[in-house]
Amino acid sequence: MRRSDHFGFTLIELMIAMVIGSILMVAVVSAYQIQVGSKNTQEALTDMNTTARAALEIMTQELSTAGCDPNNTGTPGIVNAADNDLTVSMDIGNTAGDSFQPDGLIDGPNEQIRYAVNANGNLGRDRLDGAGLQPLARN
Repeated sequence: MRRSDHFGFTLIELMIAMVIGSILMVAVVSAYQIQVGSKNTQEALTDMNTTARAALEIMTQELSTAGCDPNNTGTPGIVNAADNDLTVSMDIGNTAGDSFQPDGLIDGPNEQIRYAVNANGNLGRDRLDGAGLQPLARN
């Protein structure tokens, strides 16, 4: 007499379960990779926005003093304005100590500032003190 009550899975049932499980795993991994890529893109955008905001804050502070001429010498102002280059001057005087006394000249430290965009699209600032163009913002 044969028993008709078999317990367990057949090989075909196991193969079908493995295929379904594999398809589900591929879907989960694909969704995970898409989410990681999206997160990395958002982090890069946030970094760019933060850098741009900080650069604009610095530029706003410095450009608000452009053309400062308390002694009416008539020399400060916009020195150069081109597509990718802006140079401004101001008479803010000697910055040693706590006194910012104007001296009628625009050749002191921090009295001329140049902003330029290089070939890579990066914004730089040069205080025309010999240090050269220093990075201010990327892209």
